[in-house]
Amino acid sequence: MQPSPSFLGNQLAQKHLSSLLASNNIPQALLFSGPEGVGKATLAKAFAKSLLNSKKQDHPDLSILTPEGKSLTHPIENIRALINDFALPPYEATRKIVLIEDAERMLPYAANALLKILEEPPIYGYLILTSSHPDKLLPTILSRCTEIPFQPLSKADILTYLSAHSDRHDLDQLATLSQGSLSRVQNLLEGTLDPAPIIEFITHGTPLDGDPEELLPLLHYWFRDLHLLKAGGNPAHIFYKDHIDLLHGQLQKPLPSLEELHYRLTDALEASQRGIKLKTTSSLLT
Repeated sequence: MQPSPSFLGNQLAQKHLSSLLASNNIPQALLFSGPEGVGKATLAKAFAKSLLNSKKQDHPDLSILTPEGKSLTHPIENIRALINDFALPPYEATRKIVLIEDAERMLPYAANALLKILEEPPIYGYLILTSSHPDKLLPTILSRCTEIPFQPLSKADILTYLSAHSDRHDLDQLATLSQGSLSRVQNLLEGTLDPAPIIEFITHGTPLDGDPEELLPLLHYWFRDLHLLKAGGNPAHIFYKDHIDLLHGQLQKPLPSLEELHYRLTDALEASQRGIKLKTTSSLLT
Protein backbone atom coordinates (compact mmCIF):
# COMPACT_ATOMS: atom_id res chain seq x y z
CA MET A 1 0.00 0.00 0.00
CA GLN A 2 1.48 3.32 -1.07
CA PRO A 3 -0.21 6.56 0.06
CA SER A 4 1.31 9.82 -1.10
CA PRO A 5 4.98 10.18 -0.07
CA SER A 6 3.94 13.41 1.64
CA PHE A 7 1.42 11.59 3.90
CA LEU A 8 2.02 12.67 7.48
CA GLY A 9 1.65 10.77 10.73
CA ASN A 10 -0.27 7.66 11.81
CA GLN A 11 2.54 5.26 11.07
CA LEU A 12 0.89 2.61 13.28
CA ALA A 13 -2.27 2.67 11.16
CA GLN A 14 -0.18 2.42 7.99
CA LYS A 15 1.79 -0.49 9.43
CA HIS A 16 -1.39 -2.30 10.49
CA LEU A 17 -2.93 -1.95 7.03
CA SER A 18 0.27 -3.10 5.33
CA SER A 19 0.30 -6.15 7.61
CA LEU A 20 -3.27 -6.98 6.64
CA LEU A 21 -2.35 -6.80 2.97
CA ALA A 22 0.74 -8.96 3.48
CA SER A 23 -1.25 -11.61 5.33
CA ASN A 24 -4.06 -11.53 2.74
CA ASN A 25 -6.42 -11.92 5.69
CA ILE A 26 -8.59 -8.87 5.11
CA PRO A 27 -11.69 -8.23 7.26
CA GLN A 28 -14.71 -7.56 5.08
CA ALA A 29 -15.75 -4.56 7.19
CA LEU A 30 -13.23 -2.00 8.39
CA LEU A 31 -13.75 1.20 10.37
CA PHE A 32 -11.11 3.94 10.13
CA SER A 33 -11.80 6.03 13.23
CA GLY A 34 -10.17 9.19 14.55
CA PRO A 35 -10.29 12.99 14.49
CA GLU A 36 -11.03 14.97 11.34
CA GLY A 37 -8.15 15.85 9.07
CA VAL A 38 -5.70 13.11 10.05
CA GLY A 39 -5.69 11.13 6.81
CA LYS A 40 -8.42 8.51 7.30
CA ALA A 41 -9.98 8.97 3.85
CA THR A 42 -6.59 9.25 2.15
CA LEU A 43 -5.37 5.95 3.60
CA ALA A 44 -8.75 4.31 3.01
CA LYS A 45 -8.52 5.11 -0.71
CA ALA A 46 -4.90 3.92 -0.90
CA PHE A 47 -5.85 0.71 0.92
CA ALA A 48 -8.84 0.13 -1.38
CA LYS A 49 -6.65 0.53 -4.48
CA SER A 50 -4.18 -1.94 -3.03
CA LEU A 51 -7.00 -4.43 -2.47
CA LEU A 52 -7.99 -3.98 -6.10
CA ASN A 53 -4.35 -4.16 -7.22
CA SER A 54 -4.96 -1.03 -9.25
CA LYS A 55 -3.80 2.59 -9.46
CA LYS A 56 -6.84 3.75 -11.40
CA GLN A 57 -8.41 6.96 -10.17
CA ASP A 58 -11.91 5.74 -11.06
CA HIS A 59 -12.06 1.99 -10.71
CA PRO A 60 -15.42 0.39 -11.58
CA ASP A 61 -15.16 -1.87 -8.51
CA LEU A 62 -14.61 0.98 -6.06
CA SER A 63 -17.55 3.12 -4.94
CA ILE A 64 -17.07 6.11 -2.63
CA LEU A 65 -20.04 7.55 -0.77
CA THR A 66 -19.83 11.01 0.81
CA PRO A 67 -22.48 12.96 2.77
CA GLU A 68 -24.78 15.05 0.59
CA GLY A 69 -27.09 18.06 0.79
CA LYS A 70 -27.32 20.91 3.24
CA SER A 71 -27.67 18.49 6.14
CA LEU A 72 -24.59 16.52 5.01
CA THR A 73 -26.11 13.09 5.47
CA HIS A 74 -26.04 9.82 3.53
CA PRO A 75 -29.39 9.47 1.71
CA ILE A 76 -31.15 6.16 2.13
CA GLU A 77 -31.33 5.95 -1.68
CA ASN A 78 -27.53 5.76 -1.87
CA ILE A 79 -27.38 2.97 0.69
CA ARG A 80 -30.08 1.02 -1.17
CA ALA A 81 -28.19 1.48 -4.45
CA LEU A 82 -25.07 0.21 -2.69
CA ILE A 83 -26.92 -2.91 -1.55
CA ASN A 84 -28.19 -3.59 -5.07
CA ASP A 85 -24.76 -3.03 -6.61
CA PHE A 86 -23.11 -5.30 -4.03
CA ALA A 87 -25.29 -8.15 -5.23
CA LEU A 88 -23.50 -7.99 -8.60
CA PRO A 89 -20.04 -9.56 -9.00
CA PRO A 90 -16.99 -7.36 -9.65
CA TYR A 91 -16.54 -5.86 -13.10
CA GLU A 92 -12.74 -6.09 -13.45
CA ALA A 93 -11.11 -7.08 -10.15
CA THR A 94 -11.65 -10.05 -7.86
CA ARG A 95 -13.06 -7.76 -5.17
CA LYS A 96 -15.69 -5.05 -4.94
CA ILE A 97 -15.17 -2.26 -2.40
CA VAL A 98 -17.37 0.48 -1.01
CA LEU A 99 -15.89 3.34 0.99
CA ILE A 100 -18.39 5.31 3.11
CA GLU A 101 -16.84 8.54 4.37
CA ASP A 102 -18.17 10.18 7.55
CA ALA A 103 -20.28 7.11 8.21
CA GLU A 104 -21.72 8.61 11.39
CA ARG A 105 -23.78 10.86 9.11
CA MET A 106 -26.03 7.97 8.13
CA LEU A 107 -29.51 8.50 9.53
CA PRO A 108 -30.86 5.52 11.52
CA TYR A 109 -32.88 4.04 8.65
CA ALA A 110 -29.87 4.26 6.32
CA ALA A 111 -27.62 2.68 8.95
CA ASN A 112 -30.11 -0.13 9.50
CA ALA A 113 -30.24 -0.76 5.76
CA LEU A 114 -26.43 -1.03 5.69
CA LEU A 115 -26.61 -3.79 8.31
CA LYS A 116 -28.01 -6.12 5.65
CA ILE A 117 -24.69 -6.33 3.84
CA LEU A 118 -22.60 -6.08 7.00
CA GLU A 119 -24.31 -9.18 8.36
CA GLU A 120 -23.90 -11.24 5.19
CA PRO A 121 -21.47 -9.58 2.76
CA PRO A 122 -20.81 -11.38 -0.54
CA ILE A 123 -17.51 -13.20 -0.61
CA TYR A 124 -16.02 -10.59 -2.95
CA GLY A 125 -17.41 -7.57 -1.06
CA TYR A 126 -15.50 -5.24 1.30
CA LEU A 127 -16.79 -2.22 3.20
CA ILE A 128 -14.57 0.55 4.56
CA LEU A 129 -16.14 3.16 6.82
CA THR A 130 -14.45 6.33 8.03
CA SER A 131 -15.72 8.24 11.04
CA SER A 132 -14.62 11.11 13.25
CA HIS A 133 -17.40 10.23 15.70
CA PRO A 134 -17.66 6.43 15.89
CA ASP A 135 -19.68 6.79 19.11
CA LYS A 136 -22.55 8.01 16.90
CA LEU A 137 -22.61 4.80 14.87
CA LEU A 138 -25.09 2.06 15.70
CA PRO A 139 -23.57 -0.48 18.13
CA THR A 140 -24.56 -3.22 15.70
CA ILE A 141 -22.42 -1.58 13.00
CA LEU A 142 -19.47 -1.11 15.35
CA SER A 143 -19.60 -4.75 16.42
CA ARG A 144 -19.30 -5.93 12.81
CA CYS A 145 -16.30 -3.77 11.91
CA THR A 146 -12.60 -4.18 12.59
CA GLU A 147 -11.45 -0.78 13.84
CA ILE A 148 -8.28 0.95 12.64
CA PRO A 149 -7.69 3.86 15.06
CA PHE A 150 -6.08 7.11 13.88
CA GLN A 151 -4.46 9.72 16.12
CA PRO A 152 -4.08 13.51 15.80
CA LEU A 153 -0.94 14.54 13.94
CA SER A 154 1.96 15.72 16.05
CA LYS A 155 2.77 19.41 16.21
CA ALA A 156 6.07 18.58 14.47
CA ASP A 157 4.17 16.98 11.56
CA ILE A 158 1.88 20.01 11.27
CA LEU A 159 4.86 22.37 11.32
CA THR A 160 6.52 20.29 8.59
CA TYR A 161 3.42 20.76 6.43
CA LEU A 162 3.16 24.48 7.24
CA SER A 163 6.82 25.14 6.51
CA ALA A 164 6.35 23.66 3.05
CA HIS A 165 3.13 25.54 2.29
CA SER A 166 3.38 28.94 3.94
CA ASP A 167 5.86 31.68 4.81
CA ARG A 168 3.63 33.27 7.46
CA HIS A 169 5.20 34.41 10.71
CA ASP A 170 2.58 32.77 12.97
CA LEU A 171 3.17 29.12 12.02
CA ASP A 172 3.65 27.99 15.62
CA GLN A 173 0.28 29.42 16.62
CA LEU A 174 -1.36 27.87 13.57
CA ALA A 175 0.14 24.48 14.43
CA THR A 176 -1.19 24.81 17.99
CA LEU A 177 -4.67 25.77 16.82
CA SER A 178 -4.79 22.88 14.35
CA GLN A 179 -5.06 20.39 17.25
CA GLY A 180 -3.40 17.78 15.05
CA SER A 181 -5.82 18.18 12.13
CA LEU A 182 -4.43 18.86 8.68
CA SER A 183 -7.82 19.95 7.32
CA ARG A 184 -8.17 22.45 10.16
CA VAL A 185 -4.76 23.96 9.50
CA GLN A 186 -5.60 24.22 5.79
CA ASN A 187 -8.73 26.17 6.72
CA LEU A 188 -6.67 28.41 8.97
CA LEU A 189 -4.23 29.08 6.16
CA GLU A 190 -7.08 30.24 3.94
CA GLY A 191 -8.17 32.80 6.53
CA THR A 192 -6.43 35.15 8.90
CA LEU A 193 -5.45 34.30 12.44
CA ASP A 194 -7.05 37.30 14.11
CA PRO A 195 -7.61 37.12 17.89
CA ALA A 196 -9.29 40.55 17.94
CA PRO A 197 -12.89 39.15 18.18
CA ILE A 198 -11.88 37.09 21.22
CA ILE A 199 -10.26 40.08 22.91
CA GLU A 200 -13.34 42.21 22.14
CA PHE A 201 -15.56 39.60 23.75
CA ILE A 202 -13.32 39.31 26.80
CA THR A 203 -13.02 43.06 27.35
CA HIS A 204 -16.41 44.35 26.16
CA GLY A 205 -18.70 41.29 25.89
CA THR A 206 -19.01 41.73 22.13
CA PRO A 207 -20.76 38.64 20.65
CA LEU A 208 -18.67 36.52 18.31
CA ASP A 209 -19.51 37.01 14.66
CA GLY A 210 -17.40 35.13 12.14
CA ASP A 211 -16.16 31.72 11.10
CA PRO A 212 -16.70 29.25 13.98
CA GLU A 213 -13.87 27.07 12.64
CA GLU A 214 -11.48 29.90 13.53
CA LEU A 215 -13.20 31.61 16.46
CA LEU A 216 -14.06 28.63 18.66
CA PRO A 217 -10.51 27.20 18.83
CA LEU A 218 -9.22 30.72 19.56
CA LEU A 219 -11.70 31.00 22.41
CA HIS A 220 -10.66 27.60 23.73
CA TYR A 221 -7.05 28.70 23.88
CA TRP A 222 -7.94 31.85 25.82
CA PHE A 223 -9.39 29.74 28.63
CA ARG A 224 -6.60 27.20 28.29
CA ASP A 225 -4.12 30.04 28.94
CA LEU A 226 -6.11 31.12 31.99
CA HIS A 227 -6.06 27.59 33.42
CA LEU A 228 -2.34 27.33 32.69
CA LEU A 229 -1.57 30.57 34.54
CA LYS A 230 -3.90 29.71 37.43
CA ALA A 231 -2.13 26.36 37.87
CA GLY A 232 1.28 28.06 37.88
CA GLY A 233 2.32 26.62 34.54
CA ASN A 234 5.21 27.76 32.39
CA PRO A 235 4.36 31.17 30.84
CA ALA A 236 6.42 30.15 27.80
CA HIS A 237 3.49 27.91 26.79
CA ILE A 238 0.98 30.77 26.75
CA PHE A 239 -0.80 31.15 23.41
CA TYR A 240 -1.88 34.77 23.92
CA LYS A 241 1.58 36.05 24.83
CA ASP A 242 0.72 39.55 23.58
CA HIS A 243 -2.17 39.79 26.05
CA ILE A 244 -0.54 38.45 29.20
CA ASP A 245 -1.65 41.44 31.32
CA LEU A 246 -5.27 40.95 30.29
CA LEU A 247 -4.99 37.25 31.13
CA HIS A 248 -3.68 38.02 34.61
CA GLY A 249 -6.55 40.44 35.09
CA GLN A 250 -9.04 37.63 34.38
CA LEU A 251 -7.60 35.13 36.86
CA GLN A 252 -9.91 36.15 39.74
CA LYS A 253 -13.06 35.38 37.75
CA PRO A 254 -14.72 31.91 37.84
CA LEU A 255 -13.46 29.64 35.08
CA PRO A 256 -15.41 26.89 33.32
CA SER A 257 -13.51 23.62 33.39
CA LEU A 258 -11.64 22.83 30.18
CA GLU A 259 -13.62 19.62 29.81
CA GLU A 260 -16.95 21.43 30.06
CA LEU A 261 -15.73 24.15 27.72
CA HIS A 262 -14.57 21.55 25.20
CA TYR A 263 -17.99 19.90 25.07
CA ARG A 264 -19.81 23.23 24.69
CA LEU A 265 -17.54 24.48 21.95
CA THR A 266 -17.66 21.12 20.14
CA ASP A 267 -21.46 21.22 20.20
CA ALA A 268 -21.40 24.80 18.87
CA LEU A 269 -19.01 23.82 16.08
CA GLU A 270 -21.11 20.81 15.05
CA ALA A 271 -24.22 23.01 15.07
CA SER A 272 -22.50 25.52 12.80
CA GLN A 273 -21.60 22.72 10.39
CA ARG A 274 -25.32 21.91 10.17
CA GLY A 275 -26.04 25.52 9.21
CA ILE A 276 -26.94 26.84 12.66
CA LYS A 277 -25.35 30.24 13.20
CA LEU A 278 -22.90 30.76 16.03
CA LYS A 279 -24.71 32.29 18.98
CA THR A 280 -23.27 34.87 21.32
CA THR A 281 -20.31 33.50 23.18
CA SER A 282 -21.83 34.37 26.54
CA SER A 283 -24.60 31.82 25.91
CA LEU A 284 -21.96 29.15 25.26
CA LEU A 285 -20.19 29.73 28.56
CA THR A 286 -23.08 30.14 31.00
